[in-house]
Amino acid sequence: MRKTFISSVCAAVAVLSGCGSKTPACADAQTVSLVKQIYQQQFDKQHNAMSEERQQRVQFTVKDTTVALENITTDASNANTGKAVCSAQLATVFPEDAVKAEPQMEQYMRAIYEKQGAVLDGTKLRGQVTYTVQRTEDTGALQVALNGFMPFMGYFHDIAMDRYDRMLREQAAAKQAAEAQAAAQPSASQAKMEAESEGASSDACACGNASAGITAAPSGGKPASSASIGSSNT
Repeated sequence: MRKTFISSVCAAVAVLSGCGSKTPACADAQTVSLVKQIYQQQFDKQHNAMSEERQQRVQFTVKDTTVALENITTDASNANTGKAVCSAQLATVFPEDAVKAEPQMEQYMRAIYEKQGAVLDGTKLRGQVTYTVQRTEDTGALQVALNGFMPFMGYFHDIAMDRYDRMLREQAAAKQAAEAQAAAQPSASQAKMEAESEGASSDACACGNASAGITAAPSGGKPASSASIGSSNT
């Protein structure tokens, strides 16, 4: 069974330079943008650490998906520091063919990731995350720290790998079927030719037998049958 994608990364931070005194809310566009930026940076970091073959396999699904942040809530806020603690779900929708894993593989992935907060529902994958948002005291830059994104990322990776593996198996099976069909065609053609040849030989024999039953006609007379008839006494 394929090795599951696992990493020790637990949290990542992004800072948006700029002046400000008020911390934006958990669902503010600036905050959401930084959360998605953090996730993409960490995804790229993990992706680039893979072999080229694995990168190709994962990228096959990456190009068909986008990651969004949904169900955002504010869990706590500090009026003195302006720091907010937030919860949300990373979410992405796969093409239908990406989520058709064999039952054993599907159960294997669910058993690993669902208990970590990443759930596949139909074609939609969701992963529970938390993050904090606050402004730095010296420059007023906006700072976001994202936690808990690895189960979502790992689940995405394994689904992408399984999709590519199944595609390769299907292509190999189709190629094998095409080769078998191509190999069978000459045999069918040869059998047809042999049947036609046998038919022609039978026709030739029939014609030969028919002509053998007639003798040359005497001059000026009718053809005589080769069968002899007993002479009668005169």
